[in-house]
Amino acid sequence: MTVSNLVSVESQTEYSLTTGESERRIFVKMYVDAAKCGLIADIGPQNWTMLRAIASFMDVQGNCYPTQAQIAKLLGVNRQTANKYVDRLVDYRWQGQSVINEYFEETK
Repeated sequence: MTVSNLVSVESQTEYSLTTGESERRIFVKMYVDAAKCGLIADIGPQNWTMLRAIASFMDVQGNCYPTQAQIAKLLGVNRQTANKYVDRLVDYRWQGQSVINEYFEETK
């Protein structure tokens, strides 16, 4: 099975005719092929949950920079546990490719 897109981010802008206001919404989409090709089984429940949690912070370009504290709060775990989960997902490879890239920003 050749699969080009298994998980993606979609941006949608809605314009209200009654209020004249616009609202941008971002969706994380999982395609059925993610299950059919074995990604979900291979990635496992912990990494799958972490991928969805991190993706919930994405912008329209697919970039996201959540803090460990934000991820921990979203998942209901402590910061150290969140960090361990992120490390596992960073190390995970699907067909030789990483599913996320890790970047650090120094805090002052």
